[in-house]
Amino acid sequence: MPNHKIQKYYPGDVNWFFSKYDGLLLFNDSETIVLTHELGHALFNLAYEYNERGQTVPKIVYPNCAPNKTTARTWWEDLEVQIDPYIKEVEEILNPRNIYEQRSLGDPSAPSYDSYIKDYVDFHKVGYYPGGCSADFGIESGATIPIPNSIMNNPYNAPFFGLVNSRRSIRFLAYLEVQIKQ
Repeated sequence: MPNHKIQKYYPGDVNWFFSKYDGLLLFNDSETIVLTHELGHALFNLAYEYNERGQTVPKIVYPNCAPNKTTARTWWEDLEVQIDPYIKEVEEILNPRNIYEQRSLGDPSAPSYDSYIKDYVDFHKVGYYPGGCSADFGIESGATIPIPNSIMNNPYNAPFFGLVNSRRSIRFLAYLEVQIKQ
């Protein structure tokens, strides 16, 4: 019988609930990523952060799809310019330096790894990014999202929910824990 030990939970990546080495992973990576995205909607009431063709009105939902930058500031200003600490975990697991250097071999125009990582980290900083929230690309709706690269923007941006969405998930899970103990 396989070891059914539950691994440490990292918000934003269902893979970590199961040991890949014990053969307990029930989904392939693609299915797991989509499941994580859909759980963001179902459990934590997180909105779509991507643009959707033909949609003229953004879908505004607290905490990750603000109607404008002013409202966004009231929702997540305390997290501004912070990054998801999970980035460090991903670096340790994936060894992206090795992956990046293999991909850029023979391409003298490729930026250095350090430059690549700086851009990567900057892309995950909490800020006030226009668009998304299911509105069309061409619609200037004022809608604002916290990071341009969360799993709620594109399921294949895994494993990051981003800090705003992670905070929502952690608070909800803490609330459930209190309710269960009562």
